[in-house]
Amino acid sequence: MMKKLFLLFFVCLAVVGSAFVHDVFLMAPKPDAKPVEVVITQGDSVSTIGSRLEKADLVAHPLFFKWFVRLTQTQTKLQAGTFSLTPGTSIAALVLLLSDVQSSEVQVTIPEGFTKDQIKTKLVAAFPTFDVAEWEAQTKNLEGYLFPDTYRFAKDASVKEIVEKMRITLDRRLLENGIAEISVDTLIMASILEKEVQTPEDMKRVAGLLINRMQIGMPLQVDSTLTYINQKTSATLTVADLKMDSLYNTYTNRGLPPGPICNPGMNAILAALHPTDSEYFYFLTTKDGKTVYAKTHAEHVVNKQRYLR
Repeated sequence: MMKKLFLLFFVCLAVVGSAFVHDVFLMAPKPDAKPVEVVITQGDSVSTIGSRLEKADLVAHPLFFKWFVRLTQTQTKLQAGTFSLTPGTSIAALVLLLSDVQSSEVQVTIPEGFTKDQIKTKLVAAFPTFDVAEWEAQTKNLEGYLFPDTYRFAKDASVKEIVEKMRITLDRRLLENGIAEISVDTLIMASILEKEVQTPEDMKRVAGLLINRMQIGMPLQVDSTLTYINQKTSATLTVADLKMDSLYNTYTNRGLPPGPICNPGMNAILAALHPTDSEYFYFLTTKDGKTVYAKTHAEHVVNKQRYLR
């Protein structure tokens, strides 16, 4: 009788051990398996996490999950956050994913020259529960101050945390370039340069050109400040648009517009701070992106006929 009990015990042990090895190491997701999101909160026990994974159909035996975590002593490595996990993944792989903070983060790249509305669109796509109203409130006066970069945010990051990270990044990048503080006028000029030309050299040259215009009382006459307001492109601006009643209309108003028209990158900021001196007063961008300069309006007209027709 005792021998039969021992035999039964070893058979059960072998079956459980085989199932454990299968679930922990041998499982793999099917090609058509769709990821599901699992939220792990700070302070969740291993048992709680195992139960949550079971409810999401990610593990068949939460006890195996608990055993593996205890055996590998990875309790303290499990992270809080929102994770995208695929059914069929082995328990060992799940533990690795739940221990990787990057798995609970969202990467968002904000291109140079994006407006805060364009940034909002990016963030709405990245965060399913993004609070648009809160974004509008938090960024009301921050056009120009949301530094363009590639960011990693926690999936449950608040709008306040996102905005603060962008502001802190601007301050850090300025300090890295020896800039202790920056004026609003510099950011406005940098935002115009970001929208008007492409290369660092052209940004510096156009910065000097626009300064030349302001020094003689000539309007800046740049399309980018108008397109910021009416959401058009330079190619679709009409004669009526050029007469638009707005402080952002640099054809009818002298000097800089009242605020930045986008969020400039460091090249544009440095160009605004270090303009290139020249005798140029006019410029245009050709269809292939080249910038052509002129000293007089007559030369500018010739350039338009040569390059824009």
